[in-house]
Amino acid sequence: MLVVAFIAVPVILAGAYGLFTAISASGSTKDRQDLEAALTSYGESLKALPTYTPCATVADLNTVYGAWGDRWAPDASMPIASNGITVTAVEYWKQSTASFSTPCGADGGAQKLTIKATHKNGTTLTGTVVLRNPGAHP
Repeated sequence: MLVVAFIAVPVILAGAYGLFTAISASGSTKDRQDLEAALTSYGESLKALPTYTPCATVADLNTVYGAWGDRWAPDASMPIASNGITVTAVEYWKQSTASFSTPCGADGGAQKLTIKATHKNGTTLTGTVVLRNPGAHP
């Protein structure tokens, strides 16, 4: 009977630990999927802004986006933290070097934005999106 206990207890504990790990991994996958969906929706919405602001700063972009009536916002079912999706950095297209950099100087017709989504549990995900000035020449 003692031998059975020595064998059964570790097997039961290993099974319970495996189940806990599977549940935990499933939860973190769902959190990442929620963040990816929010980040993608936010990025696409930013590209649809009705106006292009040359040399826009992070504050400019967040203000313009926040005031835009057709902006995308996470609905109540998405576990995104309040103020949890924002522009965090802006780089400006430099035609002379064919690259994005800061500071602005002269806006070359495109801005690369770094955007960040924050889950209610504190997990974050970042991405980039490029805004283009429809009136700029290539």
